[in-house]
Amino acid sequence: MLTFFKINDPLRFLALLVLLLLMRLPFYWGGVDQHSSVLQLQHKSVGYQMNQSFDLYGDIHTTLGPLSGSYFYALDWLGMNTYVGHHILSFILFAISTFLFVRITQEYKSFSEVTYIPGLIFIVLGSMHFDFYSLHPLLIGMPFFLLHWQQNFKRIQFQKSGEDTLLYGGLFLGIASLAHVYYAFFIIPTIIYYLIFGSISGRKYILLIIGMLLPFFLGIMIFLYKGNINEFFYYFIFKNLWIESMQAIPYQKIIYLSIPMAILAIFGFLKYNGFLRFKNYQNNHTRLSLMYGLVALIVIVAIPDRTYSNLLVFLPVAAYLGTHAFLLMRKSLWAEIYFLLLLATVIFYQATSFNESNWMNTSSHLKNKKYGESSFQGKTILSTVEILPEMRHGLLAPAYMHQRIIKGHMNRKNDFESKLWLHHEITRADIDLIYDAEGLIKGWEDQIVELREFKKRPPFYIKD
Repeated sequence: MLTFFKINDPLRFLALLVLLLLMRLPFYWGGVDQHSSVLQLQHKSVGYQMNQSFDLYGDIHTTLGPLSGSYFYALDWLGMNTYVGHHILSFILFAISTFLFVRITQEYKSFSEVTYIPGLIFIVLGSMHFDFYSLHPLLIGMPFFLLHWQQNFKRIQFQKSGEDTLLYGGLFLGIASLAHVYYAFFIIPTIIYYLIFGSISGRKYILLIIGMLLPFFLGIMIFLYKGNINEFFYYFIFKNLWIESMQAIPYQKIIYLSIPMAILAIFGFLKYNGFLRFKNYQNNHTRLSLMYGLVALIVIVAIPDRTYSNLLVFLPVAAYLGTHAFLLMRKSLWAEIYFLLLLATVIFYQATSFNESNWMNTSSHLKNKKYGESSFQGKTILSTVEILPEMRHGLLAPAYMHQRIIKGHMNRKNDFESKLWLHHEITRADIDLIYDAEGLIKGWEDQIVELREFKKRPPFYIKD
């Protein structure tokens, strides 16, 4: 397979697209909604609620970036706000990211050969877990992050390139950061690289930083106009960086999933380190990639919102170093054998991920089959605790995105502000069903008239 993709023929990219489809086919074959997660349900709900005139952050309490929220809003506006619609766009974005990754490495001659192997490694590593197939904010920001990479590689190879290279590089990184705030951290290795190897003037550092901040200034102005500026900073920045998500994946599972990426990256670095015939700009490409890899690992380990999809920030680095591993092997037969071993490992990881429930808590899975999947079809649901697997066919009320607010208000039975908030949520969000496994609604029925429209069938309150 490596021999086929070594040939520098544009038609090889079509073969990469076919491979990308084949790698995802087992997931699609079983029905994408069967592998949907709480996070995907939240994203679908955000798009719907934004299209119902709810404000991001002001009404919808989510850590989604403004750019990601806009994508989900656009999907709902286009009538594609379904799990299938999300996966179609996910496929397109991953294909675009693969194209950009290949184009960058070819145009700026990052490797000893001009091939399509970087795209092959990118696709294979990006197929390890079904979470990688979802329309995650990190995937939404990936094309812009790779465009940021492109501008840096261009600056490295052509030292006399215009100042606009740094400005555009910062601009693309800023746009990526509006999809997911984690991308903002990559300004640090960029600046450090230029301080050590770049020899650029202080004015150009300012251009780089201004370019990155411009999208943030635009976002700040929009939310300042809407009156949601405090919520923008709290949910998008503070809550993303310091408050642990209720869906945080245990460290050991993330480490287990990252093993193939880490081994391939280390092996690639060792092969690169033993090869002394690279040009200076190629060495600098690898140095910058290593710095990005170090920051990506810190983000994956240190950030409290732990999901499998966070490994996407390390994907370009692992694919870049992994390409060195295969291209620098002296015997092509051994390279083919090692690649087949990698492919078999990825397929094994992929198969085991299909059997893993990504729902936050399935211990309270509905025992009463009377309330099956059809009971939640198209319903707007307010849950005071976890979301059940059957609820993936419904939509979440805006308040669910921050359950601390729900519980805080519902526990204050005699508080006028809490009464006003609950009344507001039930009426404006047009809630059809309340899932109250902890009995928080008890005591509110007499105070809030709208609750009398719901039939009480614990743990549910169902609107007539």
